[in-house]
Amino acid sequence: MKTGITVCGNLFVDSVKIVNTFPKEGMLANITGQRRGVGGCVSNTSICLARLAPELPVSAAGFIGQDEAGDYLRGRLHQEGIDTAWVKNIPGWSTGFTDMISSEKTKTRTFFNCRGANSVYGFDDIPFAEINTRRFHMGYALLLDQFDKADPEHGTVMARALSAVQQKGIRTSIDVVSEDGDRFRQVVEPSLKYCDDVIINEIEGGRIAGIDSRDAQGSLKKESLSEICAALLKKGVANSVIIHCPEYGCMMTNNGDFVCLSSLSLPSGYIKGTVGAGDAFCAGALLGLYYGFPPKETLKLAICTAGANLASEDSVSGILNLEQVKNLEKYFKE
Repeated sequence: MKTGITVCGNLFVDSVKIVNTFPKEGMLANITGQRRGVGGCVSNTSICLARLAPELPVSAAGFIGQDEAGDYLRGRLHQEGIDTAWVKNIPGWSTGFTDMISSEKTKTRTFFNCRGANSVYGFDDIPFAEINTRRFHMGYALLLDQFDKADPEHGTVMARALSAVQQKGIRTSIDVVSEDGDRFRQVVEPSLKYCDDVIINEIEGGRIAGIDSRDAQGSLKKESLSEICAALLKKGVANSVIIHCPEYGCMMTNNGDFVCLSSLSLPSGYIKGTVGAGDAFCAGALLGLYYGFPPKETLKLAICTAGANLASEDSVSGILNLEQVKNLEKYFKE
């Protein structure tokens, strides 16, 4: 019987710097705080899953360098009880890292990324014969160079990998990185037909679907959320599309049922940062999908997990346990 979740893809070390203001190019800002943490889909999502459900077997898969940063990442994952047998140290490559600059005023963040060993992680490096978990989650599309490449049969190498996993009877899902550019439909769309579930934000979903999720002033077009979900399901997603944004979390299943919940109304001063909030939401959603929760309960868990994340400046320290996360339900708007 299949059990557990494999999280495959990007592994990074995050250097988070808090600045008093985000300056114009060429100008100075003051760093008021800094910390080191884990980053990337694999690190963030797997640690959040392990903290929410310590009984759940969680496996990580990806590449790190043969360096101190790689030792740090492996140690953090091992400390959380995550199986790192499929995390490989690659000679001659540094561990990927991200410098994250977070504004003290707005709590928004900007990323400066070095892929490092992630850039050579490819199809032949996934241990398909060994993976026997119930779910396989992969990310980030658009930030895995070898998997973003074209494939003559499946469209992209990531689509080919997801197809191979599905053929083993394992449910698949993906996450996508937010980037400026027009690669979304070319790189991400081929994978949709090999996904049971897709968990992304409104910008990413809109870019893939070709639907504007926000107007020229940046305000959310709420009606676009159901349109985006429906469009992605039509492109081949088998079970559900789950979208998160600062204002809402929503989910549409393959029978057309649509649920949309407002984000938490958190008290003043609660939010310390937004780094990793999307991965935390993703972990909550994956746990709900894993245990077969109804859409509304899956969304509640995902939104509360993201809310717990906001209490910390880094990507995982805000997630303590499931009881703490569920306690945030009192902040749902009625």
